[in-house]
Amino acid sequence: MLIISFAAKIGLEAIGRISEVLIVLAILITAIALFSVLTAFHPDAFLPLFKNGIAKPTISGLMSGLLPYAEVFLALNILPNLNDKSKTFKSLSLAVLVAGGIMLLFTVRNISVLGVSVTARNIFPSEKVFRLMPFIDIIPLLDINVIVFGVLKVALVLYVQAKMLGDLFGLKNFKIYVMPLAALNIVVSASMHHDFITQLYVANHIVSLMYIPVLVVIPLVTLSISLFKKHKANEYSIKLQ
Repeated sequence: MLIISFAAKIGLEAIGRISEVLIVLAILITAIALFSVLTAFHPDAFLPLFKNGIAKPTISGLMSGLLPYAEVFLALNILPNLNDKSKTFKSLSLAVLVAGGIMLLFTVRNISVLGVSVTARNIFPSEKVFRLMPFIDIIPLLDINVIVFGVLKVALVLYVQAKMLGDLFGLKNFKIYVMPLAALNIVVSASMHHDFITQLYVANHIVSLMYIPVLVVIPLVTLSISLFKKHKANEYSIKLQ
């Protein structure tokens, strides 16, 4: 967390430059993991398609898609810092397509190699696939991948936390909140999840209950209030003229 706090304090540009370097390493590790088990692929593992109907996978896909949607709030706090805002939509679309494509590739790889049953029973099916690779143990590379993306993601979240808190209290130097928030995050994470199984239960059964009010209702209410205030301000300016 000290490393993450340092990354958040030095700012977005440094985090972005670090990401540019480390993403190459991550893609290389992903490619090695894919081609090493290519001969173990069994496309028939996906058959029969929609054995239990289409409703369950559709609902599961929609619920899974809400979590990345929550992270749109991170992007909204980063966009004002862009030098060329005309490329915002293009950059976000490319990021979503690349990230979604990689996750889809992981899912296809895991099911093709392990089968549906084994993949569903394993918390980390990718780790199981890495252990099946012949002639080489690249589990350390998987650990590096997890650490790299974990550090970058949490650094970004911590930066946005501090920025939103600074905006709330009208402070320009919001980075003074980075260290206190980092300490708070450690305490909250340790108290909420005593082990990984508990974390999975909370994520699947409790956090999902907050999706609609936090991600839909509150933003819509906030937007409505903002539009109402803007309309009132415009009416007031017209009367003054």
